[in-house]
Amino acid sequence: MDQGEEEEAEKMREQLKSSRERYLELQKQSKEYYHQIAQDNAIFVAENAQKVKENAEKVRENARKVQEQQREDAREAAKKREQDRKEAAEKEKAEKEKAAEEEKARLKAIYDAEVKANEERLKHQEDVYNLEISLIKDAREREIQELVNSYDAKFEVANGNAELEKQLTEQLNSDIAGINKKYADEAQKQKDEQDTKVEKSRAGHEKSCLNMRGVS
Repeated sequence: MDQGEEEEAEKMREQLKSSRERYLELQKQSKEYYHQIAQDNAIFVAENAQKVKENAEKVRENARKVQEQQREDAREAAKKREQDRKEAAEKEKAEKEKAAEEEKARLKAIYDAEVKANEERLKHQEDVYNLEISLIKDAREREIQELVNSYDAKFEVANGNAELEKQLTEQLNSDIAGINKKYADEAQKQKDEQDTKVEKSRAGHEKSCLNMRGVS
């Protein structure tokens, strides 16, 4: 081998050595590169896992807050419904009490009017009765007076005749007693009728009062 070939061979050996070193260096860099990529990926995955965990925690926290807000809203709605129910019940109670008072006042007005009408009716019946009794009394006294006047002439005829005077006196007394009985019977009849009217008025008034109590 001549010198030129030797030099050429040396150059080739140097190139092969340089290529090998370059290859080894690239191989080393490649390993470091992929190692770094693996580390970066591991860090990325770990960071993403932490972010996912944090996001999941935030989602759970938001869900908890939403549920708590929903429960609070439900409690407030329940309180509002209860308050509305109480207010409606109180309003209904007040309206019923007002209606009851108005009905009580109406029935009392009817009762008072009935009492007044009954008193006026009884007073009228009493006035009529007293008038009738007065008329009966006047008629009795007038008839007795007329009877006594009719006996005056008879007593003048019997003047001094004790027996005849006695008979006339007995007859007069008997006639007066008859008149008294007639008008007493008439007065009793009027009294019975008056008592019946009063009793009917009283019974009707009591029935009306009982009906009003039943309604109230």
